[in-house]
Amino acid sequence: MDKFKIVKYPPAKSKVYLRKSLIYYIKSYFTSKHLTEFENYFTEKEIIMANSWVNLLSVYLSVIKKTKRNCDEVIIPNHSCFEFTKSVLIAGLKPIYIDLNSNLDLNLEQLNLKISNKTLAIIGVSNVGVEIDFQKLKNVADLNNIFLIEDATYTFLGTNHLNKRFGNLGNIAVLNFSEGKLIPVGGGALVINKNLSKSIGQIKSLISPQNKRDDIIDFVNVLIYKIGSSKIGYSLYNYLRYFSKVDLKRSFSMEPTRKENFLNNNIKLKTLSRFKLSIILAILKSFSKDLEDRYLKFCYIKENLNRKYNLYNYSRKQIVLKCPILISKKSNLDFSKLKSFGVTTLYSDSSPLFTDDSIFSVSSSLYQEIYTIPIHENIGYNQLDRIIKILNEA
Repeated sequence: MDKFKIVKYPPAKSKVYLRKSLIYYIKSYFTSKHLTEFENYFTEKEIIMANSWVNLLSVYLSVIKKTKRNCDEVIIPNHSCFEFTKSVLIAGLKPIYIDLNSNLDLNLEQLNLKISNKTLAIIGVSNVGVEIDFQKLKNVADLNNIFLIEDATYTFLGTNHLNKRFGNLGNIAVLNFSEGKLIPVGGGALVINKNLSKSIGQIKSLISPQNKRDDIIDFVNVLIYKIGSSKIGYSLYNYLRYFSKVDLKRSFSMEPTRKENFLNNNIKLKTLSRFKLSIILAILKSFSKDLEDRYLKFCYIKENLNRKYNLYNYSRKQIVLKCPILISKKSNLDFSKLKSFGVTTLYSDSSPLFTDDSIFSVSSSLYQEIYTIPIHENIGYNQLDRIIKILNEA
């Protein structure tokens, strides 16, 4: 049996609660009231959901561009997901990159230098749930009359250090529902002030309704996600990719934009299907225990890891599936073993965002040195002990 032992572990996985989701889905044909529960989570806000958070953000950028026609630049942290850049480019705008500080927050000095009369918006990104100072960003944005977009994907069900709810810290918040996030149904949401009725109407007018056939497709995609993000599925993926030139992970993605390695300016947005709304409801009602388990694993790593490593902190209420750690490259550290446990770099090296340009010195360094330790349900304490031992013995 030893020869069949699973040695690969998924880097991120969120529960789908399939049985509960199916129950809510069946109930939805008798009463659909419960399917609006997520939209009502922010009572003072409007929540717009669609099958692609990338395209949804792009539509929002296009809408606010009409209010400031001479502005075509959007400021983004240099060390962030490439999908933000994709949203900006699809909207016909220009991304302007800013370096980070070592605490993963935006470099405010560089930010002020990059702001011009062409700046439309700033996107503040909470890398893997590590809280950045949105109050300072908001002050800068208000002073210069530009929009502040809060990436609240890993934080939106919690509160920040000032006890303010995430999702309320900018002009809007964007939520990513892609694989490996709290709500892995494909797509995303925008959290917008209800008084912006004109903008909300313009965005909603570009979103087409789903049909019953989409429920079946979504059900199959969720099954693929559950299998692919299991230990066996992830191991199979790692073996198959040596025999296929196709990016299997991208091919099985539930979000349409992630299936494309190119920019598609033909934006097609759909509402989330009845089945996906049922999944969201099941997660909202069940995730708190899962969240607590992850936080306890994070605390366990922090308690047992050598102080020579910098483990970035996050709040107990933030939505984290993997915690970032600063690892200086060392010749005696076995990265192949770490990778087999799902310990990977924070962002893919295929991203064009990372550069050796001296103005991004911190981002370039962090790109080489930030790894993430998975703390989801597929990683047990025995695996964490082995990860910690590899790191401590290096």
